Amino acid sequence: KYSIVPELVEKEKISKANGLITSFTYLGIILGTFIVPVLIKITNRNYPLSAGVCTIIAIMGFIASIFIPKTEAKRSKKKMNPFFIHDIYRSLRYAKKIPYLFITILGSASFLFIASYFPLNLIPFVVQSLNMTPEDGNLLFILTAIGIAFGSYFAGSLSKTKPEMGLACIGGLTLSLLAFFIGIFSHSFIFICIALFLLGALGGVY
Repeated sequence: KYSIVPELVEKEKISKANGLITSFTYLGIILGTFIVPVLIKITNRNYPLSAGVCTIIAIMGFIASIFIPKTEAKRSKKKMNPFFIHDIYRSLRYAKKIPYLFITILGSASFLFIASYFPLNLIPFVVQSLNMTPEDGNLLFILTAIGIAFGSYFAGSLSKTKPEMGLACIGGLTLSLLAFFIGIFSHSFIFICIALFLLGALGGVY
């Protein structure tokens, strides 16, 4: 989905388009996580009905994808290599020759690690520190989702025609500091709500 961006928009709009794609991608992921307990609660654990709702959402996504302009296939004659680890190694060696590309790959991997680690620990955190139920903890995901959408769009708009690598440094550093302060003020509900929004926003900028 990211590689198709340069084929769909002008060069000076790539950064903004990346921001929008990242914004809606993580918004969808977190909202998907948020919807699960809500569906279970509303349907009174009627799992077939919940699955039906999810299927309708998937069909809507498929219909939306039909409207993406078609692009010509690139290097369609290249065959898949079963030894994919060698391909990864070769790609990383190639990336090191291009300024900032290798660092960008590492930064993206670290962000995905944080994005996977954080939601898994949020529910136990709010249960232990704020004495909330797991369902209430899931509801707090919406704050992070809104933050990610805002941060990604803001970074894309601020970069304008040229990606600003400095934004990733600022976002990553403040993200780490904020996670540290969440541990210190772990029993303050108001602070945690604000921090979850800012965590998402800084993650979007990163």
